Amino acid sequence: MVYSIKEKNIWLPELQKYQIGKNQKKELKGMLIASKILDIAEKDLENSFIFYEKQSTGLGSYFLDTIYSEIDSLSYFGGMHNKTNGFFRLITNKFPFAIYYKI
Repeated sequence: MVYSIKEKNIWLPELQKYQIGKNQKKELKGMLIASKILDIAEKDLENSFIFYEKQSTGLGSYFLDTIYSEIDSLSYFGGMHNKTNGFFRLITNKFPFAIYYKI
């Protein structure tokens, strides 16, 4: 896999399909759910993707699939997690990663 630098950001074609950093909207039973991944979190996801991809080919993609599945689960379970410093915190099941969010 080739890594290149583009405007001080690591650019990986595989990350395009995840729309990292973009607003994501999802319709669920007539209710519109919107999420925004902050730039600092986007960078953390990119770095984690690279780390896991270096460990084993395909593991980085599996990591992102898992994280986005956890984010999607917030449309059902958002607000049920413990609060830390004013944010809800979802600890992911398969990777040592936490997702902080507000409702």
